[in-house]
Amino acid sequence: MPVKGSIAERIGKAEWNWPKKKIGPYITAAVGVIPYGTYKSIKGTLDLLKRLPEIEKGIALEPENYTQEALELAGLGIIGGAKGGLPKGETGVGIFYGVRGGLGTGKVAKLPSAKRALDVGKNALEVRQKTGWFKSIYDKEWRFELDDSAMKFKKDIKKVGTMETPDVTLGELIDHEELFKAYPQLKKMPVKFRQIEGQAGSVTNGEIYINPHMSPHLTKKILVHEIQHIVQGFENFAKGGSPAMMEALGAKDPNKAYRYLAGEIEAREAADRQRLSGMLREYIEPFKGTMEEPYIAPSDAIIRR
Repeated sequence: MPVKGSIAERIGKAEWNWPKKKIGPYITAAVGVIPYGTYKSIKGTLDLLKRLPEIEKGIALEPENYTQEALELAGLGIIGGAKGGLPKGETGVGIFYGVRGGLGTGKVAKLPSAKRALDVGKNALEVRQKTGWFKSIYDKEWRFELDDSAMKFKKDIKKVGTMETPDVTLGELIDHEELFKAYPQLKKMPVKFRQIEGQAGSVTNGEIYINPHMSPHLTKKILVHEIQHIVQGFENFAKGGSPAMMEALGAKDPNKAYRYLAGEIEAREAADRQRLSGMLREYIEPFKGTMEEPYIAPSDAIIRR
């Protein structure tokens, strides 16, 4: 069952009600006026994303009810008449970059126009769609999100960390040209596959640790989460933490405080948005709740620098 307030739960409710009246080649939807073809693809994809908890358990998908484009946008690849299973193929991921990363990739050229547009009262969603840049509702720092679907594992995940394949650097583990353009130093960052009690991954003393007993799909998701934490340090974004840290700081509910850290919200968002295509990412705003997580208001978030 989707978490209350998550995108999965909101699909089909008021903010995701898709009007059936066609207006020429366009249709007015909750996200604004969009081409009718785009509407159909988004609607079909959101329907699929809503069913991901079922699909990932292997429940039949009835793919004949969806266009191939919608299947691919949902990250489910070519399924044919088979059961759904886990998402197939490479799906996009959503690491959030900042000004420093924008310098490395050339994206910073559009930042001044994004700032001017917001200053004169332009809609934030429209500004993000035109320039790629947006301000976080939490730490108010400027960010942009790349469709990182080109990220691929260069090694067999099941063999990494074994005698056959020892520990690796991030550059040896993944092929991700845009990430390394933005932050070249990440290429040499060690990645160690170790059993971590109570954790799927962590960043400790400049090294990424990943639990080795996970599927490639989940490994990729956790890796994106941890890379986002590293980027937070590079860009002076709000940072994450741990329940133990929040307990030491006096939190009455350390687990809740940990989840409300703005850096953890962002890292979870980055990992979860790997299910969105570039087109869907354009229309679904960051930090409004994910497929699995409820929306957390800025007034409730904890900012840690």
